[in-house]
Amino acid sequence: MMKWCAVLVLAATAAACGGDPPVTTTPGDDRLYPLAVGNRWTFRVTDSSGVVSTKIQEITGMGTTADGQEAFVTLTRRAEDKGTRSLQGYDGDRMVRFTEQTLEGDSVIFDYRFEPPALRVHSGLTEVGDTYTDTHDKLKLDVNGAVLEVEPKIHTYTVEAIETIQVPAGDFECVRIARMSETTTDKIYWYAKGVGKVKEIGGQTEELASVDVRTATVAQ
Repeated sequence: MMKWCAVLVLAATAAACGGDPPVTTTPGDDRLYPLAVGNRWTFRVTDSSGVVSTKIQEITGMGTTADGQEAFVTLTRRAEDKGTRSLQGYDGDRMVRFTEQTLEGDSVIFDYRFEPPALRVHSGLTEVGDTYTDTHDKLKLDVNGAVLEVEPKIHTYTVEAIETIQVPAGDFECVRIARMSETTTDKIYWYAKGVGKVKEIGGQTEELASVDVRTATVAQ
């Protein structure tokens, strides 16, 4: 039986407690996607042709949405110096994305806004069989904030299993969630409480290679 140990930092070299596999909880925030400045996730990414690359995601600071809500600035870097910068936060048990910028180096290529904020994962619905739906519009903006395009998104999420999976960062007890989409690629996600996303398949495969998560320090 897997033991649960309270830890402040998890990494690929983290030791298990009592000889068990690495475990998956952080003091103060056991949601499926913990948000705190300094949190950092590194993923091994394998595309459909088998090419392997690295993706690094890090919460770099705090920002404010257009309506004055405090949110976490998340920077994601991929190969060839491309990536995204987004504002993300909590709405109760729902972890959502408010805005996103496509980056090339430090230059902003595109700006996007999500209306209502786009759901990433729901930490309050983690029992097998739980189902929930997210509907939002992805708005592409020009340099003045005017709307250039509106892309509707409709996703249905279903909790399929609670299972332990192995990735480069170790073994994690995860909630497996299938996302069926009427507008884009279907995906399956594995999330570990207090850790975040451990694995994703659909279009490409992402596997957690290392993780550093801290206790949330801002009001929810």
